[in-house]
Amino acid sequence: MPSRIFCTFFQDLHVTIDGPIDGQSEIVLDAFGGLRGFCLIFGSARCVGLGTIQPTGMQGVWIGGACRRGGDGIPDGDDRLKFRVAKSQADVDLVLPLARELHEDSRFAEIPFSQDKCQRGLMRAIKAPASHGLLMAVKAQEPVGFLYCTAGEFMAGTGSLIVTVHTFCVSRRWRGTAPGGRAALGLLNGAVRWAKARQAREIMIHVTSGIDIRRTDRFLCRAGFVTIGANYALGLAGEDRS
Repeated sequence: MPSRIFCTFFQDLHVTIDGPIDGQSEIVLDAFGGLRGFCLIFGSARCVGLGTIQPTGMQGVWIGGACRRGGDGIPDGDDRLKFRVAKSQADVDLVLPLARELHEDSRFAEIPFSQDKCQRGLMRAIKAPASHGLLMAVKAQEPVGFLYCTAGEFMAGTGSLIVTVHTFCVSRRWRGTAPGGRAALGLLNGAVRWAKARQAREIMIHVTSGIDIRRTDRFLCRAGFVTIGANYALGLAGEDRS
């Protein structure tokens, strides 16, 4: 079965793939939000349609093509990973099971989960998309991950927006897999693109789930984020407050 290399674009950029590309390789380009991208191949490849590249036997060829919204140029029924910004309540409802799953896996699992409250919160991304964003990674109509973020001014300042990522998760089923890794990176890149579109000063991620903290730290640092502090908690649920 041909191997596949996925390149996801969140802005106009060039991607270089430096092998290995052989007669059984296929490179699939995906663009987030209808943007364009180009790919420089050191190997053998040719463009066979919008967003799809297959081997030809030629070496060092420049591959350029319009990579439109995920799915264009790909046969119906394709189950590759796709990204989109949530636009409707149906999108919100699609990721609600992941929100419940995240809650169950997190350090807050003992707190009863409210689907109605969670739905109302995520719906802000539909009702106020300028300041709230819900980004989704979907594979064959199955949610693989999602990211929820907001844009607002610093509490003691004006005239400068900061984007805060409140929820960022990959489905339990896909964690530790190649699609799961692509989903995490794609959602993170999408959040950066979302923040830049709003001319935000920076994007911040508060990690409080308690899930695989060291791996999360490595992932974010490799993505270019820097540590500016830490989260601390002191349990009080069992204390006598009388």
